[in-house]
Amino acid sequence: MEKPNSFQFQHTEYKHKRVSKGGSKVWVDVEGTPFHKAYNRGKLTDAQFEAAKAFEKRYLAVWFRKSAKNLLDPTPTGSSGLTNQEAAIRAKERLEEVEEAMTYTQLNVVISVCVDHKPIGQCEIKRRRYRYLVEGLDEIALVLRLSR
Repeated sequence: MEKPNSFQFQHTEYKHKRVSKGGSKVWVDVEGTPFHKAYNRGKLTDAQFEAAKAFEKRYLAVWFRKSAKNLLDPTPTGSSGLTNQEAAIRAKERLEEVEEAMTYTQLNVVISVCVDHKPIGQCEIKRRRYRYLVEGLDEIALVLRLSR
């Protein structure tokens, strides 16, 4: 990435670092997602941040599977020995486990921020979007038994 301009430096955090061994240094956006930005600014707790990452991972595992094999192919794949069907069902169950802990509104906000990476807005508890996000992430943290 080219060197960020002064406007970009004011609105997010960049670091100049080496991405690969022996490669040249590049500018890396440290706050790549809205929940990273909120966490770096102290608006999310450690448990809420971990819950956001876990939810994103589980959601993407269900809806954006990177399997070259057909879902209906019954042969086992990978080290788990699961078929594609079994792996898809297990991923869906893991996602439903955390989705069921939240209300409909909380779920929509969590998907919007953690998966679609839409802005949170003002991170004040009096703001509905931020409050729903924090409450939803707290519910996920409880289900996943993440420390508070």
